[in-house]
Amino acid sequence: TPPFDPTEFEAKVDRTVGKLLFENNLGDHSVYSGVAGGNQFATIWVRDFCHATGGLLLKPSWRIGSKDVPSRQIVLSTLKEILSLIQDGEDDSKIKIPRALDSLGPHEDLLTFKVLKGGADLKKKVVWPFGEKDPGVGMQQFPSGKMYGYFKGEAGASETCDAGYLLILAFTRVAPLLND
Repeated sequence: TPPFDPTEFEAKVDRTVGKLLFENNLGDHSVYSGVAGGNQFATIWVRDFCHATGGLLLKPSWRIGSKDVPSRQIVLSTLKEILSLIQDGEDDSKIKIPRALDSLGPHEDLLTFKVLKGGADLKKKVVWPFGEKDPGVGMQQFPSGKMYGYFKGEAGASETCDAGYLLILAFTRVAPLLND
């Protein structure tokens, strides 16, 4: 076993995380964000993103394309986009937080289709004997264009029960880094 090299480890983390970060230019603003992986995971899953903020904020900035983007900007732009897609019900007790954000279109079934298709494509790549060594290669299709909130989950769940808590956690992580 070769000795642990912290510099090599940091470079590997940068390369790996860098593959999961993207910019979505929406005309009047850009959303800098990250996804959990390729296939069906190339969607902004609110829970995953909120959990990831702890790691994202450990570095002052991350490389997205040719830009060096401050980590607080990545976290804040995604949190603002999530907040813009929260739905108010008839009264304050009916607020719904999206489970996921993507640019697939306004119909909930589009996300379900993406997840099912991505799972099938991944299974095909892993099972097929001549498949890719890295099954995620070439399968990332980051959100691009207008963002939509998707609320339906497995077994008819309308939202994730801990989404509100996780949003608060993400905001408390980024708040000390804000100067204005």
